[in-house]
Amino acid sequence: MIIENGKTLKFERELNIGVEELFNAWSKPEIFREWWKDLSVAEMDFRTGGSYRLQWIQDPTDAAYGEYKTIIPNKTIVFTWNTKHLENRSENSLVTLNFSTLSTGKSKLELKHEFLASESDRDSHYHGWTCALLDLDKFYNAKSREGVNAPVVEVTRYMPFPASAVFKAITISELMNKWFNRDGAKLGKAEANLKVGGTFRMDFENKDGVLLPHYGEYLEIVPDKKLVFTWTSDHCHYESKVTLTLIEKDKGTEIKIVHENLFTEKYRTDHQGGWTDCLRSIEVELRKL
Repeated sequence: MIIENGKTLKFERELNIGVEELFNAWSKPEIFREWWKDLSVAEMDFRTGGSYRLQWIQDPTDAAYGEYKTIIPNKTIVFTWNTKHLENRSENSLVTLNFSTLSTGKSKLELKHEFLASESDRDSHYHGWTCALLDLDKFYNAKSREGVNAPVVEVTRYMPFPASAVFKAITISELMNKWFNRDGAKLGKAEANLKVGGTFRMDFENKDGVLLPHYGEYLEIVPDKKLVFTWTSDHCHYESKVTLTLIEKDKGTEIKIVHENLFTEKYRTDHQGGWTDCLRSIEVELRKL
């Protein structure tokens, strides 16, 4: 994802389908509702000057609606975007979808959302679009993707603190927000709803102004011993799985992270380094308490 002028979002995705099928995924309501899992309503009068209306399952009071401005079959869709959510209301922003064919036979989607009202409005929409594009990726890419059984990433670190303190550091928002960062980064939000089925979110803005969201869902929680959760980021935008284990050892705690389903060597290398940095930062923050 790229941010321009603080109020424009840009995303790119590659799909294992042809460009016509990708265009249909955004233009035919019966297909649109099938892949965008969070929607309860998708009404689309797909023609220039036609309107659409979307409504979400989790918040029936929230809706998006607008008008199709430009339609070029298999190439471009442009539409206005309005929302009713009181906290992050958006009026007459503009979404542009560009579709292209890659030399591999796959297709590429470029999504640009511009003229957002504020940075808060932008932050709300980056999360929403990232989740939508994850649904798109799951629907079209998951079955054909190689590497589901790829080598796992493992990172282990001993910390001279009790398991209860380490567990709090990785599950309490205020502490998560301190250690989840990189050199030169601007810390962003950290939120955690610590229950099975609950979600978490951590993000930061790097020195180039690019917002980097990371989020997932808790699958298993054993206080002070184990945490299992899904993991998604805009850099690695499909869903993988993380198992974090705490073992009491030598009057301290050994923390072990196993990250599964990272399907390229680059993703595995990036996450190996990322988790190593995170564990180092957790220990630094715990020493300050």
